[in-house]
Amino acid sequence: MLRDCKEKSPSVILIEYKDRLARFGFSYIESHLKDLGVNIYCIEHIKKTKKPN
Repeated sequence: MLRDCKEKSPSVILIEYKDRLARFGFSYIESHLKDLGVNIYCIEHIKKTKKPN
């Protein structure tokens, strides 16, 4: 995935839970991808912060 981000440059990676991407070192991966211009969005976090109507 990191190689793909370097070569093809996707702008967004969507994951359901942080530990699905990496059990340890998520912040390092996130920081590296931000340097490449790639944002990571975690659905779990979005669900918790979204307010019901």
